[in-house]
Formats: sequence, structure tokens, C-alpha cells
Amino acid sequence: MTTTARRYIGPPLLLPATSYVALFVASLALGGAVGAFSTPTTSAADVVAHALDHPGAAQFVSVIQLGAAVALGVFTATTTSAVAARGIDVAGLQIARLGGYGASILLAMSAVCGWCTVELAQIGATDAAKATSLLAFATGGPAHVVFLGLLLAGISVPTLIAGLVPRWISILGLVLAGVAALSSLSFAISPLQFLLPIVRFPSMIWILAIAATLLSHTDNESR
Repeated sequence: MTTTARRYIGPPLLLPATSYVALFVASLALGGAVGAFSTPTTSAADVVAHALDHPGAAQFVSVIQLGAAVALGVFTATTTSAVAARGIDVAGLQIARLGGYGASILLAMSAVCGWCTVELAQIGATDAAKATSLLAFATGGPAHVVFLGLLLAGISVPTLIAGLVPRWISILGLVLAGVAALSSLSFAISPLQFLLPIVRFPSMIWILAIAATLLSHTDNESR
């Protein structure tokens, strides 16, 4: 369903998009370097050891990740508003908001759990540190990616149908959304965890591409 088009009012889409990508990539790079991330197969002793090796850096990773979560939420709000400004009023936008805000909240929860893991490790609460590390993985891994897929699908369907962005961007979003849905099975089937980065990293390309094209199309339409 379409309604009367109106001018988009809000910040440039590239601002939250580039902020999210930059902060998230930085958190992954620093976290990988200091061993801040663990998987369900990481032993409790290793979780504590990694947390105590670089406690300050590990908690700074959580700060950066929290910033990325906020940027993703802002990107969701601005992008859905930009699509709506084109006169596109469909259920997909509500699905995109559910997915984007959900992915943002889950990423923030993962950041908080990562911070708690370091605090618990410093007081010798090994089992509790292992528990929060599991929560950090679950919320920032499979759960985050599944909701991110809803954001991709919710934006890609209306932009593809209405031709608001180059077709390859919408198609990429739909393919990644399908892989994201499949990755939910990684909760029960551990080998499927390889699907998580397959969605996570290409989705950053999608986010930047949407931000670079959707707003310019909206602006041109408004002139």
C-alpha cells in the first residue's frame, strides 16, 4: 500500500550506518585481539583467564559494542522513516522496526553481559562468569543475527517492489535474511554457527549501500 509521499526529515542515513559499521568492526577487532569473546565450547577457566588477561580492554570492547547497538537503533529509525517518506506504507516497515530495534537491544545486552563477565572474573566467580559469557554469545550471536534478518527483509521487500534502491541491494538483503533465519538453528545445531558471520559482515555492506542510495532517491523525489 502507498500513501502520499512527503519529504524525509531526519539525519543523513550514512551517519548512523557508518557509525554502526565502524564501531562494530572496531569491537570485533579489539575483542578478537584481547580474547574478549568466547563460544559455548570455551571452558569456564578459559573464560576467566581471557577476561583477566586484559580486563580494561575487554570492558572497553563492551563500551564500543554498546555504541554500535545505539547506532543500529538510530539507523533503523531513520531508514524506516525514509522509506515511509516515499509514500510506502506496508507491514514490512513494522517488521523492519521489530527486527532493527530487537537486534539493537540484543547487541546492547551482549555488551552488558561482556562487561559483567570481566567483573565476575575479577572476583573469582568462575561459574557466573561462564554464564554471562554464554549470554553474551547468545544475545550478540544467533539472537542478534535473527532479528537483524528481519530488518533486512522488512526494508528489502518494499524497496525491491517500489524500486527505491538498486535491485542488487534489495536482493542481497533478502538472501541474507534467509540465511539469518536459518542461523537460528545454531542454538540447537552448533555446526551452523558458521552462518553467523556470513550474515553479519555482508549485512554491513547492505547497511552502507541502503544508506548511500535510499536517502538520495528520497531527496531527488522531493525536489
